[in-house]
Amino acid sequence: MNVGYVDDSDRFFCTSCWSAEANAGHRLAKVLDDEEEGPDDNFWIVDDCAKCRRRIKYKDVRLLT
Repeated sequence: MNVGYVDDSDRFFCTSCWSAEANAGHRLAKVLDDEEEGPDDNFWIVDDCAKCRRRIKYKDVRLLT
């Protein structure tokens, strides 16, 4: 499941704030996902949303090309 996004300036956004950023013309570069399967199932990465400062907890980053 997507739990956040990263724009082309490497700023992190929660799902709630991303729609406003997309409408403002920011380009999506990466999607943050919380459903990685593997031996490190208990390993989480945490970043703060650049807009609302909410903590985004994710396991995997998918690059968009």
